[in-house]
Amino acid sequence: MVASAAEAELSPKLHGKPSPLRREKRSARMYRKRICEEVVTIVRERVPRDEGAPGLLKLLGVSKHGAPPSPEPPKSAAGPRETLWADQFSARCAIRSAERAAERRAREAEIRSYRPQKIDFTMLQYVKLPPIQEPRDWQEAIWERNRLCEFCVTIATAGSERVECRFCNVVAHARCALPSSTFKAQLWMCDDCIYSLEECRRRQIVAAADHQCLITQHIHATIIQAMIRRFVRRMPHLRLRRGMVLLQGAMRCHYARTLFRDAFTNDERPYNIKVISAVNLGPPSDAGPQEFYAIVSLVPTDSETQRCAYQFTTRALERDDWGNVEISENFLVPCTVCGITCYVTLVSKPQGVPANETPVLTFHGQTSYDLEDDLLYFKKVTVDDDVGAPEYEPREKPGFSPVIRMVDVDKQEFGATRLVFEMLPCPNATTLHGPLDEVSSVFSRKAVKRKWWCLLVEEKIYFYRLQSNPTPVLAWPLGKIGLKIHEQSGVIELKYGDKTMLVSHGDTDMRNKWISLLRSNADAMRAKATTKNRRRSTAMTKGGTRRRSSFSPTSTPNESVQNTPVQTSRRLSKS
Repeated sequence: MVASAAEAELSPKLHGKPSPLRREKRSARMYRKRICEEVVTIVRERVPRDEGAPGLLKLLGVSKHGAPPSPEPPKSAAGPRETLWADQFSARCAIRSAERAAERRAREAEIRSYRPQKIDFTMLQYVKLPPIQEPRDWQEAIWERNRLCEFCVTIATAGSERVECRFCNVVAHARCALPSSTFKAQLWMCDDCIYSLEECRRRQIVAAADHQCLITQHIHATIIQAMIRRFVRRMPHLRLRRGMVLLQGAMRCHYARTLFRDAFTNDERPYNIKVISAVNLGPPSDAGPQEFYAIVSLVPTDSETQRCAYQFTTRALERDDWGNVEISENFLVPCTVCGITCYVTLVSKPQGVPANETPVLTFHGQTSYDLEDDLLYFKKVTVDDDVGAPEYEPREKPGFSPVIRMVDVDKQEFGATRLVFEMLPCPNATTLHGPLDEVSSVFSRKAVKRKWWCLLVEEKIYFYRLQSNPTPVLAWPLGKIGLKIHEQSGVIELKYGDKTMLVSHGDTDMRNKWISLLRSNADAMRAKATTKNRRRSTAMTKGGTRRRSSFSPTSTPNESVQNTPVQTSRRLSKS
C-alpha cells in the first residue's frame, strides 16, 4: 500500500512506466524514512531532556553490558535483510545523537555550576618558629671569670667596683660599664649577650612575618587562579594572555615615552632650518615681474597667544621659466624647546621697489610642520608639502609685534604650489649653549663687563646679545682662533685676528664643560685642516707643481709643502 502511494505520488515525474526494480528500491527508501520519523517522534515524546542518553537506552531496553536482539521488522518488498540493516543503522544514529546531546548538556551544566576548590591554609599558621635560645646563668663555683675589664683592659678587682655578666665570664669596672649610674647594678649583661638575645628575637619576628606573607600570597594566588579557570577556557585564556602581554608592552612603551618626553622636551637645543625651493608657482601675473621670498616663523606649540620665538626671512628671488624658485638658504636657530611648530609663508613683492618704501606683499600660501618628535629624537626631516590657507600670520619682528600686511590672504585656491624645506638638528656631543660673562682681566672673573649668550656649534662659536636674537653679533671659527685657559682664575681667553675676548662662567661645572668642548673642537678643527693641507700638497706633488715657498728660503721640504696651499688660497682670495 505504501509502494502504491509512492508510485501515485511520483508518477507525474516519470517518463514512461517504471521498472519493477526501481519500484522496489523506492518502496524500501520510503519505508526507512517512515521508520526514522517514527523513532524520532517516540524519543521526543517519551524521553525527557534532562535524562539524555540513559533515558533513551532505557526506552530501547538496552543495558550497559549489552543489548537484547532487536525484533524483526516487518517484511517489505525490499527484502528482510535490507530492512533489518536500515532499522539498526537508524536506531544506532539516534542513540549516538542523543548521547552527544546529553554529553554536551552535562558539560555545559558543569561549566555553569563550577566552583573553585577552596584550600584550607590554616594549618600553615601552626608552624614552628625559630626558638629563642635562653642563656644559662654563669656558675661561679664551677667556672672562672676574666680578670681584665672588657672596656679599659685593666685588672678589675672583685668587689663593689666590678660588675659581672650574668651569662658569661665578662667582667668590667662599674665606672666603665655604667658611667652614669651611682650604685652597683644587681643584674648586668655584656653587649654580646644582649646582641645574641636581640638577634634571636629578630629572627623570630622576621620568620613570622615571612610566613604570614607566604600564606597571603598562596591565598591570593589560589583565588586568582580559580577565577581565571572558572571564566576562561584554555585556548581563550592563551589568547587573552597573549593580548595582555601585548597590551602590557604597549603600556610600558607609552609610559617610557612619556617619561622621556617629560625629561627632555623642555631642554633647549639648536638646529638648522633650510628653505630649499618653491615649486609650481604658475605663470607670471599681469601686475609685472615679482620677487618671491619665504618667511620662516617658529612658534611654541603650547602658546595660546602665538608668540613668535624666532623669525627669519630669505632673500628675494625671481621665478624661473618653469615657475619654480630655488632659494637654498639656511638659518641657524640658536635654541628652542622641542615643542615648536615651523610655519613657512611664501610671499612676493613687485620688482624694483625702492628701499625707503614699504612694498605691498602678496600672499601665495603657507605650510606648517610640528618639529617636536624630530627635535626630541634628533632626526633630520625634509618637508615637501602643498601650501594652504594661513594658520599663523607672520610678524614684523619676533614676539608680539604687529602682523605683516599682505593681500590675497583670504583666497582658497592655491593650485599645485609646494614648499620644500628641511630641519637638521645639531649634534648633541659637540654642541653647547648658555650664558658667558665677558670680564676685563685675566686675573679675576668677577669684573664682568657684559653678558653674552654663546652658542658653540658647527665648528664656530657665536655671540648673541640676547637669547631671543636670531642674528649673532660675532661668529668666530674655532679653527682660526687662539685659545688660552687661565687655570687659576678660570678665565677663557679667545683671540681671533686683532680681537681678544675674555669670558668665564660662574658655575665651576659649566666652566669646565665650556673649556673641554672648546679644546676638543679646536683640536678637531686643526687636525682636519692639517689633513686637508697634506692631501692637497700630496696632489700637487704628484702633478709636478711642487715648489719652494718664496718667503721661507731656509725651510725644510715638509714646511714648504705645508705652506704652499696657504699661499695659493691667499692669492685666490685677493683676486
